[in-house]
Parts: sequence; structure tokens; C-alpha cells
Amino acid sequence: MKMTIAALLLLVPVASAASKILVGGVALEIPHPIGFVPITQQMTPLYEFQKAFVPPTSEQLIAFIPDTTQSAAPAGTIRMCTVAIAKEFKNRSMSSTDFMNLKGIVKSETETVMQHVDKKVPGLIRKITKELAEQHDVHLALSFSKMVPLAVHEDTDRTIAYSYFGKYNVNDESGTSRTWVGVGTGTFVHVMGKILFLYSMSEESGLEWSRETSRQWASSIVAANPADSRTSADDSLTFWRPTSIDSLALRQMQLSHSSVQSAELGLRVLAPTGWIVRHTSQGGDHGLTISRELSDGFPRYRVGFKASTVNALRRAKEVPASTMARDLCAMRFSAADSVSDCSTSYFEGFLRVEWRASIAATDEDPQDSVAWIAYLADDSRDTLIYMIFVSPSSEWEQQYPAAELLMNGLKRCCVTDE
Repeated sequence: MKMTIAALLLLVPVASAASKILVGGVALEIPHPIGFVPITQQMTPLYEFQKAFVPPTSEQLIAFIPDTTQSAAPAGTIRMCTVAIAKEFKNRSMSSTDFMNLKGIVKSETETVMQHVDKKVPGLIRKITKELAEQHDVHLALSFSKMVPLAVHEDTDRTIAYSYFGKYNVNDESGTSRTWVGVGTGTFVHVMGKILFLYSMSEESGLEWSRETSRQWASSIVAANPADSRTSADDSLTFWRPTSIDSLALRQMQLSHSSVQSAELGLRVLAPTGWIVRHTSQGGDHGLTISRELSDGFPRYRVGFKASTVNALRRAKEVPASTMARDLCAMRFSAADSVSDCSTSYFEGFLRVEWRASIAATDEDPQDSVAWIAYLADDSRDTLIYMIFVSPSSEWEQQYPAAELLMNGLKRCCVTDE
């Protein structure tokens, strides 16, 4: 006997007011939307059904459905709330500057899609804003675009929200494919160095419900996860991500690169096209340098990236890789004039410990510099990898897209027993 989605909803027990989740090594508390409870994997048809609403570039963290033991949703409605995160952001610590830049991109991209829809169905966006749009107008627009976004309606220090109509292909309880049109509100929330994306979805007539539910839910998540010292430190260092970074330049850099593989490091690195690649070996450790140019000084580049194993001496002293990574971060103040706090995350089996530093000019190097430093530790394989991207402070804004590509465009590969 097949169970319907509605029948499954009746089996949901009363849950606690909040759930704890781990995102890239950071513990977050997610208060439940009022009147909702978490979906569990044991609710197999429902669990699979709601996954259809999460984009492939995102990872769902937790999802919620109405708690029918307390109150019944209006007849004929399908309402869900979901927390997701972009896969590329999961293991990164994001500052307020990062969030500000993301908000600019959200506003620009929603405006672009809105203009496209308005050309196909003139006046639709204005009608929806005034709640005068007919159902067939929305369906006509969705025949040209899978999503019809509305303008951003909320923008705070920690959140930005917009609503949209969407068309989804889903399988019902009998396995039959059908198209479902609904309305939702998407809210980006910046807490504890992470940028979450909240979905509050409903039937086509539920625009105001989705907006109000999303607003209250986002506010409760911000309140439950106050800024910590790490977030404050990241926010205070503007060189972490330049405020005027060109998102187009960053995308072009991500598209224009070559893949460099180092079996000794067990990493595949994305290198900007045209940059110089060198493989090195010294004292039992192996390295990889990717630089814009070569120079006579040390390091042998003004702008560039270096990755190397830090195993020979460490193994001789019998220091675990993760212990040394954390100890080196604790010592970071001795080598720089201004530093961020340590950010810890997990990346493909590595513990990743990283920070940013501003280094004043010296007799040997007459330029102020910015350095992005990270250690990758894997105690199970007894290996530690040191990475650094360095640029003169005056060029940091220009070189940031290359730093982002080199430091975050890593993949584990060709693992050896080095």
C-alpha cells in the first residue's frame, strides 16, 4: 500500500524548537520555523520529493514541513522550508565584505532575469508587485524562464531576501512525473562566517506567507548565532576580500585556467593561464610554485602561490600534522603586523587551518604585502601541506581573483605514501 505525502505528514512527531548542524567545521543552531518540524531520512518518499527543489550547485543542510499535530495547513497546499549552502562556500569563512559583494550580485542577477521576463510578458512584474497578476500570466512567463524573480524586498547587515515563482518537475507518490508551480522566498543569511540560503516555499497564492515566514525565520537564526571572535576578526580585515572586487573578473579567472597536478603533494591546483609553474624538492619535502613572473629576490616572485609538504622535520620530531597546523597558526602574530583569527574547516579529508596577514615593508622586501596562508593536515596519512599566496598590498585588489582560484580551486588527487 502506497502512502501519500499528506499521510506521511501526519506521522511527524512533535520536535524540539531548534536543531544543531555542522557546516564546514562550524556548529550552527537552526531554530525551526514556527509550526514546522524537520524532515528525516526515514520519511523516504517525502525526503526524496523535497530534494527536487534544491539546485545542484547547493547542498541541503536541513529541511522542514508543517507540524500537522499542532495545526493543519490550508487544503491543497504544499509548504516547505529548507536551509542550504552553496557547495563552493561550505568550507570557507565568509566576511561581511564577502556578504556585501554577494548582495550586489544577487541584486544584479535578479534584475537581469526580471528584465528578460518583462520583455516576454510585459507588465507582469508590476502586476505581481501589486498582487494583480492572473495565474495564466505567471504560467506564461514560466514557459520562457524556469524562475520569475521579484525585486529584493529586504536588505539588512545579515540578510538579503527576494521572492520568486518557480516551475519544478517532481514525481508524486505513484512515481508519475508532474509539473508543480509554486512561490518561494529565498533569503541569504550571514552567520558565524557562513552564508546560508533559506527557502520558504508554498503554493502560488502563498507569496505573503513565504515572505513573512522567511523574515521571522531568518531573524531567529541570526539571533541564535551571534558573531564570534573569528567572524569579527575576518570582518575587521578589509584585505580579506576587496570591497570593489569585480565579480566578472573573478568569473573570467575561474574560466581561464589550466590544471596543475602534483603527485608529491597529492593535489590538483587550478593555475591562471600564462602563469609560471615550477615543481621543487628540497630536504625531503616537495613543493609547487605558481607565479605571475620570476624575480631575483626571495620568494622568486612578486605575486604568486606556493604549496609544499612540511613533513621531514615534523616527522623527525614526531609532531602530528594537525597539532603543528594549529600551533603555527597560534604563532602567526610574530611574523606579521596585522592578522586575522584562525579559521578552521574540513576539506576532502584534510583539516584546513588558515588566516590572512598584512606584512610591512623591510630592507629585504621594500613593499607592504598581503599574505593568505593555509595548512592542510591529514593525520591518517601523516602529512601536512603549507600554502601561501602573496601579493604587494597595492596590487591585492587586482590579484584577488587569482588568489581565490589558487587557494580555493584545489582538489585532492593521486594520493601517494610520501
